[in-house]
Amino acid sequence: MSMKLYEINAAIDLVLQLAISGDMSDEDLRDNLEAIEMAFDEKAVAIACYVKNLLAEAEAIKAEEERLAIRRKKIESTAKRIEVNLSTQMQHAALLRISSPCCDISHIPSEKAIIDDLSMLPEAFVRRKPAPAPEADKTAIKAAFKAGTTVPGAHIEKFQNIQIK
Repeated sequence: MSMKLYEINAAIDLVLQLAISGDMSDEDLRDNLEAIEMAFDEKAVAIACYVKNLLAEAEAIKAEEERLAIRRKKIESTAKRIEVNLSTQMQHAALLRISSPCCDISHIPSEKAIIDDLSMLPEAFVRRKPAPAPEADKTAIKAAFKAGTTVPGAHIEKFQNIQIK
């Protein structure tokens, strides 16, 4: 039966204790230490090979994750493109809702702040990021328009977002 590394180290300690106490001859000491050293080397090599196999498996999984992420993005892009086409065709046919046993399709009204000119926006409606480019605070702009305030450099557009449940 194969010994564990800590068992091999314990065997070395035992052999050394026997040698120190004089209960073991020099020749027996040398033979025992050689045998234990060989067992330790074999075990260490086996463990190193196991570690290499684990790392290779992890690398293979990582490559598969990357491949699957690319595939997922393609599928999501296809779904979005088909969804946009469905929305366009439903709007063209003036259909707001379609119900069936497997899904419900409806257009829900929504609004989105559109930035016409970022440089014209008042400072209260601009978020500064650590990066050099400023970013419009569309949530604050939309709230301002709902409150009746006009924001120079922006306007509100109404949309129909498709919802599939």
